[in-house]
Amino acid sequence: MEEVSEVSEIPDEIPDIIKDDEKVLTPYTFPEMVIGNLMCTAIGQNQIGRFSLEKLAPISPNPTSWCTNIPKVLAACQIELQTEPEIESVLITKDALLWTNICLLEESYIAFANFPRFASLLGPQIQILKLDKFFGQIPEISFISCCVSLKSLTIIQMDVTRGPRMLLPSEFPNFSKTFAKVRFLSTENIYFENPRQLEFFKNFLHRFPKLEQVSIPHPHSGGSTSTGGVKMRNPTQWETMKTLQFKYLIKPVIDYLNERHNNMNLPVNPIRRTVNAAGVFSTVFPELANACAKNGAFLTNVRQKQIENLFLAQDSTLGKILYLTDALNDRRLLARWVNLEKICLKTSVCDIRSETREGNKIPTFPILKSIHLIFDSDSMLDPGFQALKRLLRLMICQTRASVKELVVQWSPFGNDTPPDIINPMEIVKHLPNLVKFHASHWEGWDDDLLQLLGGLRKLQHLAIEDCPQFTEHGIMGHDANKPVILQLSDLRHIEIINKTGSSSITDHCFEKAFQHLKLKTFVFDVFPNLVTKTGYKCLTGGEFANFIEVFPQPRHLPVDMHKDEFDQLRKSFRNWTF
Repeated sequence: MEEVSEVSEIPDEIPDIIKDDEKVLTPYTFPEMVIGNLMCTAIGQNQIGRFSLEKLAPISPNPTSWCTNIPKVLAACQIELQTEPEIESVLITKDALLWTNICLLEESYIAFANFPRFASLLGPQIQILKLDKFFGQIPEISFISCCVSLKSLTIIQMDVTRGPRMLLPSEFPNFSKTFAKVRFLSTENIYFENPRQLEFFKNFLHRFPKLEQVSIPHPHSGGSTSTGGVKMRNPTQWETMKTLQFKYLIKPVIDYLNERHNNMNLPVNPIRRTVNAAGVFSTVFPELANACAKNGAFLTNVRQKQIENLFLAQDSTLGKILYLTDALNDRRLLARWVNLEKICLKTSVCDIRSETREGNKIPTFPILKSIHLIFDSDSMLDPGFQALKRLLRLMICQTRASVKELVVQWSPFGNDTPPDIINPMEIVKHLPNLVKFHASHWEGWDDDLLQLLGGLRKLQHLAIEDCPQFTEHGIMGHDANKPVILQLSDLRHIEIINKTGSSSITDHCFEKAFQHLKLKTFVFDVFPNLVTKTGYKCLTGGEFANFIEVFPQPRHLPVDMHKDEFDQLRKSFRNWTF
């Protein structure tokens, strides 16, 4: 997410108490609730949905601190607006100047009357705009044209059945300047009644000269407000829709890619990614793949059947431009992915039939950066489980210096014990440059964790979630005065979360280890929480207090520590802004 510009205006009045139905939000409880909702802003996942902005008014026991820092955080959040009163609350609130990420969920024809006022007040501030419906009418286009700082535009449903405008410069004098700043354009679905109506997408796309990411919408016959539209019940209907898709949706994107590539006078960044949102047809057109390869753009949302069809059409370039996002059932295809950067597979969709045999070519993956494996099967006998187990063996059977991230997640296996398929020594040996390791429901033991911490000296992010076999010995090691984890001088993020099992981490670990780490993020949320108030107070006396930025309140505080005491402790940290 782009960095939010500095906010200069802050509210003049700080309300004492705000009532929400039966809840009374006092200045002492409200900030913590908001902060809790905003903590995930750091990783770009936060939304504030269906809140009146009055309820988000900056209130705090320390109004000066709250007003100085919180608006900068709120400005990066996505504000979802659905009902007309909520839009009115935006228009009458002075805090409206803070919002840069807006999602309009309201029916567009209801919101038309609000667009002029909405544009005049919020238009210059909005950087990220998401529209639930877009009909291509004058109020909508005029509103977007007023968003002079717009960088990202997402349209969930583009409905061209009402005859959208043709975007003539004489009719919308400001839209060319605004659209030239947009870098990300996503149109997920497009609804039409007459195929010629789909020409609007081509006209719309070519008004954005500097896109870095574009998506291909999925076509639907019938309006977005209808009850279903045309159902594709036979091959003829499918072929007809595919023909329309290529002519009116795929071909314009191909032309756009080629035009951007051939026009060397355009001082812009190239297209980085083309999202195949229309992948439901199990077909990616070779022409689109060629255009992506020519322009150096990645093609995402490509499924197994699509990969097989494309490799039959061309074999030399696809491994450089495709992102693997779905099932994989033939290991031979892996060898062709010479420029694969990230692989993310699930047990439920993976079915690698080819075994690892001597003489078979092992995929090299020379620039692979991330491995994310999800074991979401309830049975270790599931073919997908065995396939993923073989795939993991392929991934770590040789040194891969380019891999920076390894995430292995198990879903709870019912009454069964999650299998122990991670060999710590293999990871240390073959993934020497790993900077992030995330394990969920891993039945590893302390010695396994000690091997990882002792060998992965470049680790920056460690996440351990619901791993009941781990104790603080896995962090401390055999010499309590020389904790193994302190050898990781680059470690900046730790997440220890335990929702289903128990935790044995005590004050000793906080005192001897955590307080001496230069952490920016520390998430410690376990039950039962054996750390006492003494352990938490240790964190104020070392490097931890000088570097920590994100330290959310756990669900279960020590029995001898009150919430206000925890808040006071966090305020003593140098970089704590809340």
